[in-house]
This record gives sequence, C-alpha cells and structure tokens, in this order.
Amino acid sequence: MKQTAQFAAMVNALKAILGDEHPLAIAQLARHICRQEPRQPLDKTVTTLLHNGYSIAQLLSALLQCESRRMKSLFSGHSALPLKVQIDDLRQTIHAFNEIQDTIMEVGEQYLTEAQARNIRGAARLPDNSEDRISEYAGLSREEIETIRQQAITAALDVWCKSRSIRLFNQFRGIPINASAHLLGKGKDKIRISLDREVAKVFASHPDKNRAFLSCPNGEQQIATSIIKYEPGSITLKLEDVSPSYVEKRRNLGVQVADNIRVKLSCKGRSRGTAQLYDLSISGFGFIVQQGSDTPVPGSGEELDCEFILSGERVRASGWIRWQQNHEGMLRLGMELKSDRGLQQMLQQEIFRLQRSIIVAMNEIDIPKELRDALPSTGMPSPPEAT
Repeated sequence: MKQTAQFAAMVNALKAILGDEHPLAIAQLARHICRQEPRQPLDKTVTTLLHNGYSIAQLLSALLQCESRRMKSLFSGHSALPLKVQIDDLRQTIHAFNEIQDTIMEVGEQYLTEAQARNIRGAARLPDNSEDRISEYAGLSREEIETIRQQAITAALDVWCKSRSIRLFNQFRGIPINASAHLLGKGKDKIRISLDREVAKVFASHPDKNRAFLSCPNGEQQIATSIIKYEPGSITLKLEDVSPSYVEKRRNLGVQVADNIRVKLSCKGRSRGTAQLYDLSISGFGFIVQQGSDTPVPGSGEELDCEFILSGERVRASGWIRWQQNHEGMLRLGMELKSDRGLQQMLQQEIFRLQRSIIVAMNEIDIPKELRDALPSTGMPSPPEAT
C-alpha cells in the first residue's frame, strides 16, 4: 500500500473512532502514525486534540486500534520481503506507536491539571466529593426518571434525524470501542440503524453480544440499547434506560486486568480483608470486595496499604479509598495512590503491556451468528432510509 493510501486509511480510521469534528488535528495525528512528514510536533498535536475535548482514554483507545490496523497492513504486505526487512519494519512501527503512546500520557499529565479536572466535574454537574460515582438520578421517582428518559430520547432523535449519524460505544476491559451508524428509521422507543463490521464489533464486545450504548448529542447522557431485529445491512434497537454519561475523574487511563489477582488490604499492620484487583492506572487501583464478610468494607477516605503479585512482581502500595460503587452484587472500591515515582513507572509499563493484550483480545472478538448473517455482503445496496 502506498504511503498516501496508508495515510488516507489512517485518517478514515481515526475519524471513525474520534469523529470528524476536528479534521486538521486528526490528520496531524495520522501523519505521525504513518511516519509521514508532520506539520507540527507530536506534543503540540496531542495538546491540540486534548484542547478540542478528546480525553486521554479516547486518544489511547484510538491509537491502540490504529496500531492493530497498521500491524495487519504490515503483515499482509511484507510476506515477500526478506525476514530482516520485515522485522526491522515491525520494530520501527512498534517503536513509533510506543513514542506516540508515551507522548499522550506525558502531555496529558501536564494538560489535565487539578483545576481543569474540577472544571470538567463542574461541567458535568458531578459533586466534588469522594462519592463521585453515585448516580445523579438517585432519589428520583420512577415518574421523574421516565420524564428525563423521554426528554433525552426526544432531544437526541431531533438531532439524529437531521444528521442521520449516531455514535455507539461499549467498554471492553476498560477500553472504549466506538463506531458510527446511519439512522434509517425510528418508531416508539426504537430506531433502525445501518450495520457494518465496526458496529457489529461494538455489540459483540458486550457480554450479552447484543447490547450497546448510544451517545446523546448533548454529551451528558447515554442511552442503553438492545437489538430486537436483524435485517440485511441493518438492525433495529430498543431504546432502554437513559443515564448520565460517566466522567472519569482519575487523571490517568485505567485498564482492566483479566487475571484473578488477590489483594491483601491492611491498615497500620492490621488486616482489612482481601479484594480482587479490577483495574489499575498509574495513579490508583480499582478493587472488588465481597459485602457482608466478617471484615467491614473499607470506607471512603480510609487510608490503606495493599499488596499483590502483578506479572510476577510483588506490588506494595499505600493510598486512600476515594469512592465506592455497587458491582454485580459486590462492591467496587477506588483507591488513590500516594506518590511513588518508582511504582508509577512500573505500573505504566504494565499498563502498556495490558493495553497490547487487550488489542489482541479485541481483534479476536467473535461476532455472533445473528450479526454476521445481517452484515452487508460486497456489492449489496445500502438499506433504504425511512422517509
């Protein structure tokens, strides 16, 4: 594939993930990914993207998905080349992605100051306290929640009917998977959208294989959906609950772990029970604990020590419990770490390793038969839009 074709493909891939509201900044990032002559330094490009409203998590997610595409392109086009050339190209590509990844993290650290984090929380109307994951809808009556739901759906449909474009997403081990679809029709509490492989992967990434979220145009709410009908080239979705879009208050990207890692919790040498490691970032950990055990669950604001084995290395850390959240009948805790540069450097390397394993797992997501059968075949005309 020629460089110009690679660049165009990468721009399209980034737009599919990040949207096309800021084409110049996205084009600059694509130039760095394709190792073409960029018009501005990488750190300035990342700063511009952050300033335009993209989060560190969004940029890293987009980069990881682009890395997968680039590696596939290299593998498919290098089989006839000498082995040394193949290895050198792969090594350079991996190094380039690592450099971009490091820059996103470093620039993001500088950009997202505590003051800016408070501004983000204020814009999303989230309370500035440790109980930051309690729903804004807690305490409302069913009638009030239904009114909010109907208002959100009506407002979203007004925008979607004009733009004909809808953003879908799911979380796969803490990494967002996004796709765009065309609105083809609407009914009472349901919509019909176009189906392609990217949309199918979003639904397939959910444990139920048929559920995803729609981003409301206001950016403050999300709509849960499930597939109720499969047709060639399209699917019909039931519009379900509306909830506030979650704004991650951690300054660093958290990545979920796949292994069952047991964590010992203690306070001043006294045991505070055990937990399971759920996710980690360079600034904190997420734990899952059983409720109703003999040992009381650590409360928000409590200072704790933790110890566990991560990739063969013993991790010892101290910090504070900052939030609690119900999680599938158990309790999820968020722990903010005390500053420890050596530990943070080790965690950053582990996060990069986990991200790569997640990319491999994302590429191996199995699209269920119902979705595969509904995917449009080559040359198949687009499904008609509702008039």
